[in-house]
Amino acid sequence: MSAEIEGAGETVAVVTDGHAATVTLRRPGRLNALTPPMLGELRAVLESISGNREIRAVVLTGAGRAFCAGGDVGAMATTTMSADFVRETVAVTEVFYELPQVTIAAVNGPCAGGGMALACAADLRVAASSAFFVTAFLGVGTSGDMGLPWHLVRLVGLGAAKELSLLGDRISADRAASLGLVSRVVPDADLGRAAGEMAARIAAYAPGAVARMNANLDDALGLDLSAFLDVESRRYAENARSADAQEAVRAWLEHRLPMFTGDEEVRT
Repeated sequence: MSAEIEGAGETVAVVTDGHAATVTLRRPGRLNALTPPMLGELRAVLESISGNREIRAVVLTGAGRAFCAGGDVGAMATTTMSADFVRETVAVTEVFYELPQVTIAAVNGPCAGGGMALACAADLRVAASSAFFVTAFLGVGTSGDMGLPWHLVRLVGLGAAKELSLLGDRISADRAASLGLVSRVVPDADLGRAAGEMAARIAAYAPGAVARMNANLDDALGLDLSAFLDVESRRYAENARSADAQEAVRAWLEHRLPMFTGDEEVRT
């Protein structure tokens, strides 16, 4: 299997294990605070992963004692901002959210501002017990970026999203779990293993079926029931004709584990 990923460099690292990739933000001395060049590097990595059919699940985490402390305030202070510049810079959130692979944020330590936006853009979030979350934007005099409100409202509801954003309180991993912001909380030492096991489990399923289920879940937020049943039925029929779906049936009849290849060729 070839899973070569392009774009990794000084501030973003990538390691592959089977059909899963772990992307690590790598500015530990600055708590992985984001700069425009770092966001560009991350975007290049994610775009490379997006087109790699061998990768079926992606874990995003941070090096050292932080997930990501948000934007680097010093770098922002020396950058001339325009709406076009900001939009192009923060498009990395959109790229991450739209990856065809299932994404998991493994949150270690501080997760603030733009880092919280990246975590919220993942499909799943698992947090170390020492992790904490804070929107942080008002604390540095900004109105926010990277799409955090869009994701936060969908994850915790409008009321909780406004409380977190307008008061700026720092919340623990356990509090985040109670709000539905994270899927589970694990001991610090177990974070990498827990995220890796989640990624491996997801990667073991037929990737086409996983992608369609994930799309169904996203569509459930914006479609009425009739429209949703239309797209769900179309995806079900497409999936049923794929080579992987037929392999799943054969494996069940033969009492063995299926061998999924990601083959989306429709069989007649």
